[in-house]
Amino acid sequence: MGKNQDLAIKVEHVYKSFNIYYDKASTLKEKLLFFNRNRKEKRDVLNDINIDIKSGEAVALIGVNGSGKSTLLKLMTKIIYPNKGIIKTNGKLTSLLELGAGFHPDFSRKRKHIF
Repeated sequence: MGKNQDLAIKVEHVYKSFNIYYDKASTLKEKLLFFNRNRKEKRDVLNDINIDIKSGEAVALIGVNGSGKSTLLKLMTKIIYPNKGIIKTNGKLTSLLELGAGFHPDFSRKRKHIF
C-alpha cells in the first residue's frame, strides 16, 4: 500500500479567515443613510496548518477558546471551505461539534434520585 492510501485525512497548507462586520445595517433605511459605515475586520483563524491523520488513528484537537479547533473540524468535514490550501479525505467523515454531543440522557444509565 502507498503512503497516501493509509491516510484518512491530509491537510496541506490550509488558511482560513473570516470577515467581522461592525455597525452592520439591519434595515433598508439604515443601509441607504449609512452606506459608507460598513466597517469590517479580517480575522485570520488558521494559518498554514498541516496534518496527516492515518486510517484508524484517534486524534484530539486541544487548545484555548478561539484557537480554531471547531473551524478545522468544519473544514475537514466540508461544512466550510479554506481560503487557501487543500484538504483530502478518504472515506466518510462526521463531526460532533456540540459540547454535549454523546451525553443524551436516554442513552445513559438510569440513576436513582435521592432528595
